[in-house]
Parts: sequence; C-alpha cells; structure tokens
Amino acid sequence: MGEHRLKTIEENERAHIITALRQCGGRIRGINGAAEILGVPPTTLASKMQKLGIKR
Repeated sequence: MGEHRLKTIEENERAHIITALRQCGGRIRGINGAAEILGVPPTTLASKMQKLGIKR
C-alpha cells in the first residue's frame, strides 16, 4: 500500500469551509449561511476565509 499523507488542520479547515460555502450558494451571513452552518460568527468565518485565501 502506498503512503497517504494526512492533510493538515489548515487544509481540512479550508476544504470544510469551501464545502459549506458551496452548500449555501456562497452566502456567509444569515439563515442557512455558511457561518450558521459551521457554527461560527460571520466575522470569524470572513477572517478565516481571508487567512486561508478563500474567495467567494
């Protein structure tokens, strides 16, 4: 079996945020927005997105 590199927490977080954004059509705030789905304040999500280089 080949070696499988484990993703970093940052890589997992980035993929998880992108999945949430796709699920809610790119919306961060409001009912069923990505922040609500992920259980974080919209400002926290926006700063995480900026840090991880995620654009809407």
